[in-house]
Amino acid sequence: MSVNIAVVSSPEEATSVLARNRIVCFVNDELSAAALRKGLEGSNISIRRGTIRNAIRMLETDTDISALVTDISGIDDPFAELERLAGVCPPDVRVVLIGESREITFYRELMELGLTEYLPKPITRDMVLDQLRPKLLGDVAHSQPDRGGHVISICGAQGGAGATSIAINLALQLAETTKAKVALLDLHLQAGETAVMLGVRPGPGLRIALENPMRADTLFLERAAIEVNERVCLISADEELDAQLDITEAGVRHVLGLLRQRFNYIVVDVPVHFRHPSIR
Repeated sequence: MSVNIAVVSSPEEATSVLARNRIVCFVNDELSAAALRKGLEGSNISIRRGTIRNAIRMLETDTDISALVTDISGIDDPFAELERLAGVCPPDVRVVLIGESREITFYRELMELGLTEYLPKPITRDMVLDQLRPKLLGDVAHSQPDRGGHVISICGAQGGAGATSIAINLALQLAETTKAKVALLDLHLQAGETAVMLGVRPGPGLRIALENPMRADTLFLERAAIEVNERVCLISADEELDAQLDITEAGVRHVLGLLRQRFNYIVVDVPVHFRHPSIR
């Protein structure tokens, strides 16, 4: 059996999948909570007692948020906790940290990880108004670092090599091990076996999105993604064998862009004869 597995570089275009507006904050002191409450007044904000560890536990079951503000005070190794957070936090969620360190080197290390902002304690309403509110509620998506999900493509050397089985098991294992959100994209639009092996029915819309990306709006995933379990979704199709398909590179990029903004990992089952520069 010969199967190729490759991690694919990020597509150039990415589009937000869902219009989520919840801002969840985990802080350990009332002063920080009051500053956030006043500085982000009018937004859909939820303030809870806790630290980054509480945030990680929440994100294992609830990722329907637009931004996360979390406290790292008292955490011995914040970078280890940030690595755990990255495994469960959707790539399009803006992450802000609050902590005790005022070292510029510490701030720069955090920014290099792609965080939206870091504020040293004690924080005030004015700090939140000036430094957080524009980034969490304003249109600053163009300035954010690329935190899109990882794309993994799997293609067998020939039909029947077992690539589909590997793709399915990899997606399920990634979700189980990392507790992250995983999308399984089956590009076998005709006679694909992924849905059959998982015991689900393919959703509509994938062919349209691949052929004409302008028709794939932000509700694409809600129509096309089929939930396999609480962390894994399947995006596939079941087109007639005599259908004439006209898949475009722009369509592939657009679909991957949508998925990368909502899932931490995208496992792509690539047909043997599929030859597009977006998947290699």
